[in-house]
Amino acid sequence: MEDLVPATVAEARPVPILMYHSISGRASSAFADFAVPPARFTEQVRAIREAGFRAVTMSELAQLRRGGTWPAEPLVAVTFDDGYRDFVTEALPVLRDAGLSATLYVTTGYVGGTSSWLASEDEGDRAMLGWSELAEVASEGVEIGAHSATHPQMDLLAPSALRRETATPRTELEDRLSVAVQSFAYPYGYARRQTRTAVQSLGYDNACGVADLVSTATDDPFDLPRLTVTPQYDGEALVSLLHQRSGRMDRVHSAMRSGISYALRRSGVKKRESVAYSRALT
Repeated sequence: MEDLVPATVAEARPVPILMYHSISGRASSAFADFAVPPARFTEQVRAIREAGFRAVTMSELAQLRRGGTWPAEPLVAVTFDDGYRDFVTEALPVLRDAGLSATLYVTTGYVGGTSSWLASEDEGDRAMLGWSELAEVASEGVEIGAHSATHPQMDLLAPSALRRETATPRTELEDRLSVAVQSFAYPYGYARRQTRTAVQSLGYDNACGVADLVSTATDDPFDLPRLTVTPQYDGEALVSLLHQRSGRMDRVHSAMRSGISYALRRSGVKKRESVAYSRALT
């Protein structure tokens, strides 16, 4: 049996939740931070393992937080957004060899197709996983989560569209893969209160955004922050990221960026420009 410590100790220990997208050596300039080359990804995964971190899925992490005990070893959650086909060709073999679990968030409207929602970033032809490949991934113990149906900015949707984008992917994934879908990832990380409430009301167990903060045991389970892993992180730098703690001012700045981005996008400023403006202002 693994060593356990009281939950009160867990509250003082941050749990980094890493966010990946594509594992690929090619990317447009707009997508460069979201495509980690296979060799760099292998280096990062080996560093995580050698540093003594145990990887858990998002729903395993949620269950631990609800319980009264906590594993003695440091934890990390490894997540992948969108459902690119290179997950099965590049990421999964590396994770399997290292013995690391992961959570894969699927945008169901693009299963078996291409990433056409990224056309404006010159990334509309990136191949997506098909249903048979998703079944293979699930059979290997990877948690399958929902990432909306069409990858919209969910905090700008009308209530009916918001419900459709949260309910449809769960139904499709559970029906086609015969798995329980408990976790949700908000596209672009956008999740104001109305969005979080919609996800929770449908019976999801947990949900995550971005925020680029280290998660703690006191975080809202439907507003879990993640750390964006870019190609710039070598193994040593990634391990340093795993050990960092997010302070109060980090969280204040993150909230300010989120608020500014929302206001700009509501006023019609494009998503990419609004994010850049909000970062510059904080």
